[in-house]
Amino acid sequence: MTIAGMVRALVAVMTATIATAAPAASGGTSGAPVLPATVRPGDVFVLRPAPGLSALESARFCGKVYPPLSAPGEPGPFFLLGVDLEAAPGREAIVVGRTGGGEERFVVSIVKRFFPEERLALPPAMVTPPQELAERIAREQALAADIYRTAGAAKLWDRGFTPALEQKAAGNFGRRRILNGIPRSPHAGQDYTAPAGTPVKAIAGGTVRYAGDLYYSGLTLFVDHGAGLVSVYMHLEKLLAAAGETVTAGQIIGRVGSTGRATGAHLHLGVRLFEQRVDPERLWGLFRNPAPSSHLNSPRETGISHP
Repeated sequence: MTIAGMVRALVAVMTATIATAAPAASGGTSGAPVLPATVRPGDVFVLRPAPGLSALESARFCGKVYPPLSAPGEPGPFFLLGVDLEAAPGREAIVVGRTGGGEERFVVSIVKRFFPEERLALPPAMVTPPQELAERIAREQALAADIYRTAGAAKLWDRGFTPALEQKAAGNFGRRRILNGIPRSPHAGQDYTAPAGTPVKAIAGGTVRYAGDLYYSGLTLFVDHGAGLVSVYMHLEKLLAAAGETVTAGQIIGRVGSTGRATGAHLHLGVRLFEQRVDPERLWGLFRNPAPSSHLNSPRETGISHP
């Protein structure tokens, strides 16, 4: 073999080795499935299966069934999956079904996540609401549960997610308060401190499922984004969208306030994905194509308001 032939052969071997060693996290173009090796309670993550001979039908993960989705900039269909904030650590299988009955199994490890804890001693009147409000509170809790349970199947967002406020999150997702020695439910959202009246934006396109006044959360908006995803905006000073209305990513839908059981002006932003309580901060930057900037500051002072 000539020297030139030996060089060509060596280059071919090196090229094949590099192609074989290409990481799966290259965005799905390598033909290998893409998903994180580990996730934490509260995480939202994406599974991008490799192309197959048959179409994707569903993904089963932690007792929930997720539909295949598509979005601009994505190389093919993908699944948006969520890990509830109280999910136990361990290895969990994701079972992907394809048309014709075929299945693929992927394994992801849920690792332990430590959430903050706060112990407070308060007068009983500040901890337990009056008995005459028990029926109202139960009715409102059932309303919220029904919205999360019946989130639309068709995806209504198209380019990823945009923060509701520019302010930094308090980092209190999952925080558990222990009031007078009694553990309360973990904080299933993120708080963002901002001046009263600060515009609040929809994190993605969707349909307003509820706009009104609730005992604990005050003026509140629930937005159904489809594909099992619901966002909720609490303690608002003013509502700028009505139930049944279609909203776009970045549209101003309310203003920061301190209504309901709040001690100061802030936004509580919660997100559920097929009823899984997930951290809103895990949504930003999840996809390469964020919501178009032209929608981010859409002026909007119509809609409904409450005294």
